[in-house]
Amino acid sequence: MGSTYNVTIEWENGEITPEPLSIIGADDPVACAIYARENNLLGLPGWKRFRSIAKKEKKLLCLIYQAKLRSFRTAPRYTYGFEIPKDYKDALRLDKIHGNTKWQDATKVEMDQLAELEDDDFLAELNGLELWAAYIGNAYLEAYTKEKVAIVAGPEFGPLQGHSLIVSRALYGLRLSGKLWHQRFSACLEEEGFFPCKAEPDIWMRPTADGSSYEYVGVYVDELAMAMKDPQAFVDKLIKVYKFKLKGTGPLEFHLGCDFYRDEHGVLCMHPKKYIDRMVDSYQRMFGQKPKTNVWSPLEKGDHPECDTSELLDSEGVTQYQSLVGQFQWAVSLGRLDVTTAVMTLSSFRSAPRVGHSNRAKRVCGYLVKFKEACIRFCTGLPDYSDVPEPVFDWAASVYDCPTEEIPSDAPPPLGLAVILTHYVDANLYHCLLTGRSVTGIIHMMNGTPIDFFSKKQSTVETATYGSEFVAARTCVEQIMDLRQTLRYLGVPIKGRSYMFGDNESVVNSSSRPEAKLHKRHVALSFHRVREAVASNMLSFIHIDGVLNR
Repeated sequence: MGSTYNVTIEWENGEITPEPLSIIGADDPVACAIYARENNLLGLPGWKRFRSIAKKEKKLLCLIYQAKLRSFRTAPRYTYGFEIPKDYKDALRLDKIHGNTKWQDATKVEMDQLAELEDDDFLAELNGLELWAAYIGNAYLEAYTKEKVAIVAGPEFGPLQGHSLIVSRALYGLRLSGKLWHQRFSACLEEEGFFPCKAEPDIWMRPTADGSSYEYVGVYVDELAMAMKDPQAFVDKLIKVYKFKLKGTGPLEFHLGCDFYRDEHGVLCMHPKKYIDRMVDSYQRMFGQKPKTNVWSPLEKGDHPECDTSELLDSEGVTQYQSLVGQFQWAVSLGRLDVTTAVMTLSSFRSAPRVGHSNRAKRVCGYLVKFKEACIRFCTGLPDYSDVPEPVFDWAASVYDCPTEEIPSDAPPPLGLAVILTHYVDANLYHCLLTGRSVTGIIHMMNGTPIDFFSKKQSTVETATYGSEFVAARTCVEQIMDLRQTLRYLGVPIKGRSYMFGDNESVVNSSSRPEAKLHKRHVALSFHRVREAVASNMLSFIHIDGVLNR
């Protein structure tokens, strides 16, 4: 082939061919230098030219990273099963392939809005507030950039193509645009009497006019969720005084991919039905068919995906698998806590998934579709724990010396109706057969509403249920501490202690009785963390039957 050496190349499509070293060396000298160094070829004629690259190890690693990044930048990218363009030229290519002008139309909308600019929940239910949502159009462009940036206009600018343009607005993609938009909108909220919650700075709050509770504005970049007595008046100010272009303004029906509605009893419900429908459309585009719905659980009972030995997926299969898992993770964020553990397990294989993992992901998708009517209902009534036994012990003689719960001194005064916090904790011993790690599972509830959930492999290997349950209890206690402090910074009155339920009676007794002794030193920190929380009267650790803790 006209070369002293030929090298065997495996291309991205799986094809393997011999190619002249002179050509491949010019096209990808980094890969050739790595190969030559690993196979002791740098002293041979034809390979010596790669010495300078191979000797500079730090530079070589940097070149390797750049080569991978170049490959990533040139590879097709997909969102919800659609290929998305890398630039305007690529958008024209996609429009040509699909026989439409959708990307061009979307670009025109953005450009027109840019030209116009240059020319001119739970707590809400609890306290009887109205829930509204709004979207701020072209939010970043509402702020001016401090960066000195100029561009040469491309074909998407029409008659301005080829002109040098100075960027004055905080365009998407500039390094400081997010910060500048945040400062701009924060200043508006402060003028309206709002202040950021110290625990959740993207939640802004102010007392209602009658001082009975707080009003809240949750900000997620350009998406607003408002819990207020009179949201219409606030929206009018944003439009008329601050000149924001608001879209989708009105009672909360859809926010960040989740539907909100009231059932036949008037109870507010959080329901990702539209998101799941969109996920099904993505599934059909990727696999050519709808997911099978003949399943009754996310994964089969006793299944261990870590033991799967099926073939590794090809590059397209890996992309599809990662897309599915990413969609599942957002579904969990939108309230589908019933697939939390399955998604956590499948997420472990994102870098090198196998065919069996892909089949399991398809099963999870089918499960979500089969039970797509599942939702979270916001039940604000206080739970009745009058029949729950709460033994009182004297901790004065213990090593903890009657500790008390730390209450933040800089929290706003509590307003509105009080809440009771309930928590369920459990552990699954030997969840992963390869590493021996257990899994912690936790659900946090405010009154009758699940507001947070957690499922994660434990960082240590526990050899008995007692150890894994204590590690889970410690994690739950730490999350309870964080949740109680967050609610105090939101101005929420907390009624009494938290109620933490677990199904391991030995762990509950070891945590709740001052005279209990530590018999396993490797769980010492978990042992003392939980016991001190109980001694401080921050929570009660109560045993329930395992059937009720599933």
